[in-house]
This record gives sequence, structure tokens and C-alpha cells, in this order.
Amino acid sequence: MHVPLWVNIALFLFGAVLMFLVFYGIIRLGRHVMGKPTEVAYVGRMKGPSVPVLASFTGFTFLPWAAITSNNLNPVLSIHPDRIEYRALRLRTRPMSDIADVDVQLARGTVNLVFRFHGSSTTFIANVGQQALAAQALSALPATVTLTPAARKVLDSLGSAR
Repeated sequence: MHVPLWVNIALFLFGAVLMFLVFYGIIRLGRHVMGKPTEVAYVGRMKGPSVPVLASFTGFTFLPWAAITSNNLNPVLSIHPDRIEYRALRLRTRPMSDIADVDVQLARGTVNLVFRFHGSSTTFIANVGQQALAAQALSALPATVTLTPAARKVLDSLGSAR
């Protein structure tokens, strides 16, 4: 069966336009979703209880730099006077009394806040990207939360008081 040339050309053009529209939609969606966290994170200050987070992770207490889960689409860290809310995979709420200690891990291009919890072998890790944001988040924690020496150093180096 012979197909006319104009049908082949029409199908090719239809496929090319469809492919262009799909890629254009993916790029627009990516810019829309990914544009929000980075724009907020570079402001350099917290808005209310929410800490601008670039990415969040769940890890084990005995493997500090290894992560079980990661989230860079919609990470959340909110520090309230009596609790924290965080999201690595799903939104969780823990009272401040559950926090064993808070650590800061610095590496090239990352500033991670590490929350360890009493009676748990998992940690919540939030990459805030800037030491100033880490210091603001640490200063928002109540005095009952224990800070590691590294966290205390970040808090003291930027003149934030708790």
C-alpha cells in the first residue's frame, strides 16, 4: 500500500509540533516549580516560621553524610515555638522536646542543618545554602534545644543571639 508523500510530510510536521509542545511544557513546568525555592532562598532572611530550604534529606544518625530520601521540589522546614514541621517525603510535625540536638554541616556550596531526635535512628537534614540563614534558623530555636559545637560556632560567628 502506497502512502502519498503529503501524508508523510503532514505526519512528520504534526509529530515535530507535538514534540516541541511537550518539551516546552516540561521546561515551563520546571521553571515554575523550581523557580520558587531558589528565589526565596537567595533573599537571605526567614519569613515567619518558615526557613527557606533548597533541599531536604532523611538520614541515619550513624551515617551523617548519607541520605535515605531526598526532596528538592518542595522541602519544608518551619520552626514554631513549640514544634518543628519538616518534609523530606511527607510533612511531619515533631515537638521541640523530641529534638536531641541540632548540628550544622558545612561543605562547598551547602550548609546543612541536621536535626537528631530522641529515640530515633533517623535524622532530618535541611540544606539552607547560606550560613546567615542557618544562623537565623538556629536563633529561632528555643534555648531548650541542644546545639552541637559546630552549630554554636555558626550561630556565634554571625552575631545571632538565641
